[in-house]
Amino acid sequence: MPARTPIVAANWKMHKTVAETEAFLDRFLGGIEQLEGVELFVCPPFPSLPAATERCRRSRVMVAAQNMHAEPHGAFTGEVSAPMLLELGVDGVILGHSERRAMFAETDEALASKVPAALGAGLTPILCVGETEAERDADRTEAVLGSQVEADLAEVDDDRLADVVIAYEPVWAIGTGRNATPEQAAEAVAFIRSLVAGRDQHAGGSIRILYGGSVKPGNAAELLAAETIDGALVGGASLRPGDFEEIALAAADSSASPAESSGSGADGAAGSQPRTAPSSLAPPIFPKVQTGFPCPRSRWSFSMAGAWLRMARATRSPRRPRPCSTSSGRATRTRPCRRAGATSACPMGRWATPRSVT
Repeated sequence: MPARTPIVAANWKMHKTVAETEAFLDRFLGGIEQLEGVELFVCPPFPSLPAATERCRRSRVMVAAQNMHAEPHGAFTGEVSAPMLLELGVDGVILGHSERRAMFAETDEALASKVPAALGAGLTPILCVGETEAERDADRTEAVLGSQVEADLAEVDDDRLADVVIAYEPVWAIGTGRNATPEQAAEAVAFIRSLVAGRDQHAGGSIRILYGGSVKPGNAAELLAAETIDGALVGGASLRPGDFEEIALAAADSSASPAESSGSGADGAAGSQPRTAPSSLAPPIFPKVQTGFPCPRSRWSFSMAGAWLRMARATRSPRRPRPCSTSSGRATRTRPCRRAGATSACPMGRWATPRSVT
């Protein structure tokens, strides 16, 4: 089973001009040159993407956009496509952030097209899911997460599930200064992992699931210590280079095994082997009410079980090549890359012309 390297992503939202982006990266990149055991993303606004990709080109930091359209081109005023992002050298894209869902009517139906489109283009999708305060108070957290995960990943083939990054962001904890307890965060992340495992056991052990919701230097170590949590999607704290560096260091420390910090024997020189994801998922512990979520295409079905799944995580694994025949890596079988100028085609290969928009 592949190791799960933690990810820490900086979602700058509508902050930082081009000049501010360059100043941030000039300071931040110098402080993390020796950092190992964690993958880092910065996610600036669209105008600052070229500056970010240029600054990060020779560093270990990757760049992600904050949104994209599922189509490669078309009459979609105000939107950008995957080929446009690829041309800028972007590595990934945030999809379905709660602010996009609440303020701009982002739907699960739209995300069901965006996620496979991003994968097909060779971008890493960071898919955000999470419940509101009212939904949590009504004990509907699992129902909401189950519905979102099922719908948003419905068009992703089982063999590509592990290439998606999921960020659990409880809406009630975003930008409020209030955050989920480590136990609440770990339980929700474990539940999401069980949903993915319901479709594919290997993907359930390999997919990386982050926590996002008022993560800051003061609580990062405690939140990221849970073995089920594979990093953080950071908002306000990521706007300050020093704070973001501290959170990245906490994630790197969390990827080391407990024995590595304490050692073994009298001198503590010998540490244990890095933690890796187990070859198969253990059955849920303390199962809750089972609720079936059948696939609309009858390809799979599973039951949700809210439980702690004791998954392990290891230190840094090699960066996966981008599955794009026109950049690096091999072309994917089901989702060919559509660079600028290519004919429009469904990333699932089911239609040859752009879908109509109503």
